[in-house]
Order: sequence, then C-alpha cells, then structure tokens
Amino acid sequence: LRGPLRVILTALFEGPRDKWLPSKPDLANIIKMLDSLNGIVWVDDCQICELIASKFNDKTPRLTIVVHEL
Repeated sequence: LRGPLRVILTALFEGPRDKWLPSKPDLANIIKMLDSLNGIVWVDDCQICELIASKFNDKTPRLTIVVHEL
C-alpha cells in the first residue's frame, strides 16, 4: 500500500489480566512489530497516520491487524 493509512491492532492474550504481570504483554512492544510489515503491507510504517491499539484477554491468543487506506 502507498499513501496514508489507519491501522487497528488488537492483541489477545490467554488468561486473566492479573496473570499478565509475569509475562508483561507490553502493548508498546507489540506496536513495534509493525516495523516488520515495511515493504510487505506498506512501503514504510511512517505512512500510518492513525493507530488504534488494544489488548484483551481471551481463551485463544492472537494478534489481528486491520489496515485501511485513508
């Protein structure tokens, strides 16, 4: 993709939030992985003009990334 982008990132971790402290699922570190999509999904992550990032607990751990062109 080329041009400005909106990215919605949702990280789901297994177990209740009180058990996250030992594993520290740091949302800031998860956001850094967007760099790995440079040249694959977009030219450069500097194209991201809007970022919505969330983390929740769930039975099935996963990461979803939705990208919209603006």
